[in-house]
Amino acid sequence: MTKANKIVWIHFALLGVALIYSANNLIAKIAMPEFIESRGLVLVRVTGAIFLFFILHIFLYKSPPSFPPKRIWKELIICGLCGVAFNMLLFFRGLDLTQPINAGVIMVISPLLVTTFGIFSKKKWPNFTIWAGIILGLGGAWGLILAGKGGIHGSLGDFYIFLNAVFYSIYLVRVKPLMKEFKPLWVVFWVMIVGWLVLFVVGFDQACAVQWSNMPAKAWMSIGFVIVFTTFLAYQLNIWALAHADSTLVGAYIYLQPLFTACFAIYFGFDQLNMEKVYLGLSIIAGVFLVSSQTKKYE
Repeated sequence: MTKANKIVWIHFALLGVALIYSANNLIAKIAMPEFIESRGLVLVRVTGAIFLFFILHIFLYKSPPSFPPKRIWKELIICGLCGVAFNMLLFFRGLDLTQPINAGVIMVISPLLVTTFGIFSKKKWPNFTIWAGIILGLGGAWGLILAGKGGIHGSLGDFYIFLNAVFYSIYLVRVKPLMKEFKPLWVVFWVMIVGWLVLFVVGFDQACAVQWSNMPAKAWMSIGFVIVFTTFLAYQLNIWALAHADSTLVGAYIYLQPLFTACFAIYFGFDQLNMEKVYLGLSIIAGVFLVSSQTKKYE
């Protein structure tokens, strides 16, 4: 593959990830909560993803994933709780209560949180630009939460999405050393196994309550999209792009997710855009941009 062709494929991969995550905010709501509730959907999602990652591991490495060494179990547990169990439970419960555009905008705050956690973990003090970005980003997210439509339920849903972003950011910081030492696919498989153990306990009742035999095709397609595209394919595309592209380019595509989510939501009648969401969304994006621009100074 020539360098020019690789660049084109990198852009396609990052664009695909942005489109998948944006569409997920709408498509997941087709099945949830009418046909399956949030905890049940998360359990089904992770169960299906584990199966796909297991098959892929055998296909790529000609053997099933080996058992993890004892020394990394603590980190696997933390990553499984933050990156799978708490993260997914909060996201889908929040998505169940809030509007797609709000979910798409608030999730953009993840890069800001990842950089901030990374800086403090190195016991360094943020400069003025980073503090300004943190204030703008968190202020915009909190503004969306307080202005949540649908009363207390809408605001609570936005708050769940924000907490999801916090846990996912902690996961990204903690999983990075594991990804450098072990194969990323192997790490994600075991992280999902740990998260699945928690999800099985809290989501089994809802998964069993689903009328699977009476579920319409649109609900099956919604669940299938969440498993195959959002959980499996988007991860593979993101990992490949991160391995071949500059982090600045990867970060730039994150800003497209709220735009795509808004376009999808408005076109299909799931949500409406108003100036309040625009202003608060721009505040979050500006905050993320300011913090991300300082990342290399703290590496």
